Amino acid sequence: MMEHRVRQIYRRLQDDESRFVFEKRLMHSLTGDARYIQELVAPLPEAKALRQTILQGEENFIFGAGDYGQAVYAMAPQAWEGIFDNNPQKWGQKIGGGYNSPTKNDTRASACTRISRGAQGWAELPA
Repeated sequence: MMEHRVRQIYRRLQDDESRFVFEKRLMHSLTGDARYIQELVAPLPEAKALRQTILQGEENFIFGAGDYGQAVYAMAPQAWEGIFDNNPQKWGQKIGGGYNSPTKNDTRASACTRISRGAQGWAELPA
């Protein structure tokens, strides 16, 4: 029954891009494998800009330990030294192998890659 419903939905999609997004999202939901989401966002201009930022930096940190900061960290944990956040309740917590450090005590926070998610998509904010 579920397979029939999925096929119905898929057949109603009007273009290749919609089918691509549907397939990746469905496979992620079924398997929990983050690779499908990575394949979904990799072609986006925001993802390309973020990759450039990572490649140019020697010590990459994310400022913002919320859901989106954690999602960016999870996509490429080896690229980040850690995550900073203004929320004192998050200081010292480990997130995906990284860490949060109090922004008051660590001068590296001022040079962080700041991650935000708004209506227009991912954004890298100026330090």
